[in-house]
Amino acid sequence: MTPYYPVRKAVKLPEGFDTLFYPPNLQTVPNRAAIIRANQYMVECSNYLIAYVWHPASNARELLEYAGTGTRKGKIHITNLADKQIHLPKNMASVL
Repeated sequence: MTPYYPVRKAVKLPEGFDTLFYPPNLQTVPNRAAIIRANQYMVECSNYLIAYVWHPASNARELLEYAGTGTRKGKIHITNLADKQIHLPKNMASVL
């Protein structure tokens, strides 16, 4: 998915991808708001939201709150990994 109108700037697809998804009706949205609107569109079209939101003053926190209210309330399963205690290995190289 890209929040920016692909006609304005050529977008190179990452290896292994064969198409690009551009949410509808974003052509007139200013670039500074495009990511926020694209994320809201994805929340509207999803059944699950898995996020890691720990900072109280962030756009990610606002998106998490947006997903839990309004028309999506009760229709989307929200998991915030920051609310769960996750133990990562000290040596991440051993995981990779």
